[in-house]
Amino acid sequence: MDRKTLLLLFLVVFVPSLLIRLHPTTSESFQYDAVISQMAAREGIVANAWDASGTYAMRRQHPPLLSYVIELNNRGFGDDPFRARIFSILFGSLTCLAVSIGIAALAPPSRIRLPAAVFGGWLVCLLPVHLYVSRTSNWDTVYGFFAVGSLVCMGRYLARESTRLLCAAALFATLAFLTCELGLFLLPAAGVLLLRDTTRLPAARVAARWAGMVLFMLVVIALLWPAGIFKLDLGRTLVFRWHDSWAAERNLPWYGFYTELFRQ
Repeated sequence: MDRKTLLLLFLVVFVPSLLIRLHPTTSESFQYDAVISQMAAREGIVANAWDASGTYAMRRQHPPLLSYVIELNNRGFGDDPFRARIFSILFGSLTCLAVSIGIAALAPPSRIRLPAAVFGGWLVCLLPVHLYVSRTSNWDTVYGFFAVGSLVCMGRYLARESTRLLCAAALFATLAFLTCELGLFLLPAAGVLLLRDTTRLPAARVAARWAGMVLFMLVVIALLWPAGIFKLDLGRTLVFRWHDSWAAERNLPWYGFYTELFRQ
């Protein structure tokens, strides 16, 4: 993608997205999970990385990357109801830009490719739930940016085989997982890449490349969340999230709703 297109998308998608999200919403600025993450962030990066000082329970067994983002935000901008939302606003705007870049990079060449990229970015920009969480310190936007970044890199890898693109996709996917366990849902997309590689590359090369990617992701996890591996908190997190989402009594109505919706 040329610089002119990138600059256009930055001005037409990112800047308006940022300005819209800067609206000084203060009511309900801290959702329940965001409050817990704010508390955990005050313990510091080392405590969260090693799940020390009660940080594991404080984060409600979430991976710790969100705590790092919040801590950096609060150190740089402060933690009052508006300034605590700066990184959330920024990541929300970057997600809109990432969607538009992905469309511009992956869509077939045509006259409507650039308008489609702008339209796609603006759809996310004005999506009510995304606009809301970007404004109200709901840090799902951090996960959203990393997940979209991973998918864009995966799409580019399908179009143009490149180890760098695969590494970028793996890095974004790992950061998405370290922000929220929903990062596991990127695995089917990675499976498509693996299946494609097995049909066009020698088996030895596929094995070496993907073993290297898995090792790379484990190293990133070990660096950013050593307790996840050395204390086995990664496994405990997944078990807790399964129970909390599907078996906990307070969430059973939602599970029933989504199950019925899927059946219909």
